[in-house]
Amino acid sequence: MRRLILMRHAKSSWAKPGLADFERPLNDRGRDAAPRMAAYLAAKGYDIDCILCSGARRTRETLALMLPRIAGEYTIIVSRAFYDGEWADYLVNLRAAPAVAKTILVIGHNPAIQELALTLGRDSAAAAARDMTEKYPTAALAVFDFDVEDWADIGPGKGIVADFRRPRDLAADVAARTG
Repeated sequence: MRRLILMRHAKSSWAKPGLADFERPLNDRGRDAAPRMAAYLAAKGYDIDCILCSGARRTRETLALMLPRIAGEYTIIVSRAFYDGEWADYLVNLRAAPAVAKTILVIGHNPAIQELALTLGRDSAAAAARDMTEKYPTAALAVFDFDVEDWADIGPGKGIVADFRRPRDLAADVAARTG
């Protein structure tokens, strides 16, 4: 079995209008959301052993804020392909992922992340699948399980949507536990 986590970068800043898109940093909301999402992944026991990250500043900052909460050993690959690419480009890169990796976290951009998630997931009545269809906000993540031996075998409709979380879901989860 292979597990894939598709995460859109955390909320970025538009405070400097002349700044190139590739260089936009996270804003305060994004700096808050990234470590909370990583803590959620850790609490769920999603053991990540490979991280594929766009080279854009906001994705690298998202990753940097998540790393203290990601346990174990993992490989990090930063690639411009996850900035410039469309969902099909993401899939090509995933299929070439290290064979030893059982769980991969991809930190990228919309619309490619959402389109890839919708392409990989099997039709499902699950709330998670419906939620990611409606909107894939910043710092949201979708978890897919694939019954395949190798990353080269993943493809459209082969993933089972195991989870979908947005930062606001975590705030609601906390409120429900303390309320």
